[in-house]
Amino acid sequence: MGEEKKPKRQGKRRWRARPESLWWLSAVVVLPVLAITGIAITALVWTLDPSSPGERIDLVKTALSIGAGTGGVAALVLASRRQWSAEQAHRLAERTSQITEHDAAERRITELYTKAAEQLGSDKHTVRLAALYALERLAQHNPEHRQTTVNLLCGYLRTPYTPPRETPSNVNGTGVHRPLVSSKARRMRPAKSAGRSAAPTKPSHREAVLERDVRLTAQRILAAHLRPDYGDAGSPTNPKFWPEVLEINLTGAHLLDFNLDDCRVRSATFTEATFVGVARFSRMKFTRANFDRSSFSGETDFTYSTFTGPASFNKAIFAAEVRFDESTFTHDTLFEGAIFNNALSFYDATFMMQALFIEATFKGMAAFGDTLFLSGALFERANFTQLCYQNDSTFISNGSFKGAQLGNQAFDPTRNQW
Repeated sequence: MGEEKKPKRQGKRRWRARPESLWWLSAVVVLPVLAITGIAITALVWTLDPSSPGERIDLVKTALSIGAGTGGVAALVLASRRQWSAEQAHRLAERTSQITEHDAAERRITELYTKAAEQLGSDKHTVRLAALYALERLAQHNPEHRQTTVNLLCGYLRTPYTPPRETPSNVNGTGVHRPLVSSKARRMRPAKSAGRSAAPTKPSHREAVLERDVRLTAQRILAAHLRPDYGDAGSPTNPKFWPEVLEINLTGAHLLDFNLDDCRVRSATFTEATFVGVARFSRMKFTRANFDRSSFSGETDFTYSTFTGPASFNKAIFAAEVRFDESTFTHDTLFEGAIFNNALSFYDATFMMQALFIEATFKGMAAFGDTLFLSGALFERANFTQLCYQNDSTFISNGSFKGAQLGNQAFDPTRNQW
């Protein structure tokens, strides 16, 4: 009995669904058409007053034609409305699908980014290298994450860096100590005997050298994506160039043979950074640069570089030769308290705003041949060992040397000479 009643109930449900649509169709289409047809017949009879049966038949045909036309218009309106509703539903479905795909992609990118960031803290240098290349690949295919990736690379380079101590078995070794990326198990060893406290382990020479390779890789990745390589048309030709990167922050970083030749960056912060080996910034364009209290142990090259914003080298220390030949400074440039322990060269350099060398120390040759100080230069209380300039430069005419020393000679501002 139960089995025979089920199809009857299902049939009733199907039957109930159809009258609703029929009633809706009758209310929206059929009834208005009939009403308009009746109104048309009444109006025609009232207006034309047909007398013969033929005229009455023609009148009815005309009224039916009016009703049929009205029904056709109503059908077209309903069809267009149905089409519009279907299109809106399709657009909504497409947008929902796009949002779902975008959310899924963002979740996947976040997971990859988080995993790579965690891998940078691995004890194995191969894992750290893999993390760097994974971040590079992630940023290359996702421009909106490039600045974040650069921030992470800079953050890694800002972690403490200490070369290993020289020992008889490691006199010429170089490397790093990575206290932030060592696991607890590797940092601490259990005491060998009772009453003896555990002490942190020191990285081996091999570990230090491998970490140095990881840091050099991070520097190369950073430079490779800041170098546009402009072509003849003035457009970047380097497919790896990341124009979305607006700033790099390497405050306090320990950098090895750092090379940013031909790179472009809007804001570069190297405050208290330590440059070991050669530091190269030739033909680089800065919008804003800060090298305050940074130290350079090797040769430093800023030739042909352009500073389109403020540049600051206050209290920076240059141990070896430094060159700023043919560089351009469009805003105020600060070298207050800077120490140049070796030769310094500013041949053909242009300072469009003030250049401040107040209390700077020049222990080597300070060469300012053909240097243009368009808004003046202050060398007050500066200390020169040897100074070189040419007559056709504006070095003396726009310079203030109040309290400056050239060896055992003091500058006489009244006579404008030493």
